[in-house]
Amino acid sequence: MVGQARPAPLPYAAREPAARGLRPARPLLFVWLPLALLTMAVAWRGCAQYNAVAGTDLTAAQIGGIVTGMNLGPFIGPLYSSSGFREVFYRRLLPIPLALLALGWLPFLLVRAPVRIRAAVAAWALNVVAAVAWYASALLSILYCLN
Repeated sequence: MVGQARPAPLPYAAREPAARGLRPARPLLFVWLPLALLTMAVAWRGCAQYNAVAGTDLTAAQIGGIVTGMNLGPFIGPLYSSSGFREVFYRRLLPIPLALLALGWLPFLLVRAPVRIRAAVAAWALNVVAAVAWYASALLSILYCLN
């Protein structure tokens, strides 16, 4: 046993907290997918109620297009609006969710090395804020379009 190197300590025996990798698939599955489904359900319910109360002529295909388009975020309103981005509301709504979208995904796309748990929690929290802002802007955008 003379001259042999000592084995590396086991990861659970290390004094520092274990490092975690930021994998882009996890926020898609655990943050964006549930929020997308929730937003789509709210949009479907809102469009159906709006159609019944206002007596508009939104067909099932149009409501389906609006519901599936909720993943476009703030772009859904100008898509269905006759004036598009000429409306000041859409131009003012757009920068906030886009900036948060970029900030929320940068850590997951750029950092490949394992990070400490605090940095991982901060990256996840920023990603959740970006997802909430993205889908909230979609709901605001379509509400403004329908009113």
